[in-house]
Amino acid sequence: MRNRSAALIYASLNVVSLHVLKMTQRFLIIKCGSGFGNRISSLLGALAVAGRYGLQPVVDWSDPCYSNDGENVFRRYFRLNFWKSELDVTSLPATKVTPSAWGGRLGLTSCQLMQRFGVPCKDQQFLLHRLVWHGRKSECLVYTGFHFERRSLFKLGIIASQKKLFHKHLLPSEELRVWVDRLPSLQDYVGMHVRSTDLGTKYELTDFLKTLTAAESRKVLLCTDSAEVESEMCKLLGDGVLTVPKWLPERSDAIHTFDKKSVGVDAVMTGFEALRDLYALSSCKRVIGTYGSTFSYLAARVVASVPRKLTVVGRV
Repeated sequence: MRNRSAALIYASLNVVSLHVLKMTQRFLIIKCGSGFGNRISSLLGALAVAGRYGLQPVVDWSDPCYSNDGENVFRRYFRLNFWKSELDVTSLPATKVTPSAWGGRLGLTSCQLMQRFGVPCKDQQFLLHRLVWHGRKSECLVYTGFHFERRSLFKLGIIASQKKLFHKHLLPSEELRVWVDRLPSLQDYVGMHVRSTDLGTKYELTDFLKTLTAAESRKVLLCTDSAEVESEMCKLLGDGVLTVPKWLPERSDAIHTFDKKSVGVDAVMTGFEALRDLYALSSCKRVIGTYGSTFSYLAARVVASVPRKLTVVGRV
């Protein structure tokens, strides 16, 4: 209660004219260029703002991380509850846009905005509270965050739970449901998420094994972004490990940043595989994750219908 009151007081000191914010139908365009951990986490924070200020969220996942040809793949994976999901950024008004660098360029990704027009990150990315304050009179607000901005939400008087936001507003598409429904029963398994490629966390694979009891080591679901880690863990755990087949780069490259088109891999399918891992981990009785990984946290504490115990391994 004290935190909520403090947040409301803070917001009142930075007065946002609600009658201006709600004068017409206004849009919050949510773009991203990262893996699913940060992608979903930042989306949830943006949805909290959209709900508070009566904005129509328009999620644009046309970046090459999971899109083959610039198609907005958000609707392939999810649909929004309580809001329209079929809106396209190219059909929105683009005259009054915040940040202004996106004016007339709503169909571009952040990388394209930088490469084609030389717009630096600082001119195209605003924290949520700055976006709301500076965009009071704009028709479209463009958000390109990379994490759940709890501090920004606090400054706007919003106390939000990622778990509640996820289960209230994000519904899996019919296509994603098919992928998830094919998973075996996992409630007796320990979920192990080993992030290996681009996070920079230091650990030994044996550090993950030390967190297992003898009984648990016989039922481990392994999810990783590295073919090498998968191979080594299978040797260490033997018949006790369960893996779900998916494409992994031969080199130590992150799946979401790898140029999948160059090797003939369907980027959309790698997205389904990543989300299947997320839901699979959330179904396990507990999760052993990698220190600093938003994906590990989301699986255990946000996507899981009942929060799972999360044990993190590694250090910076």
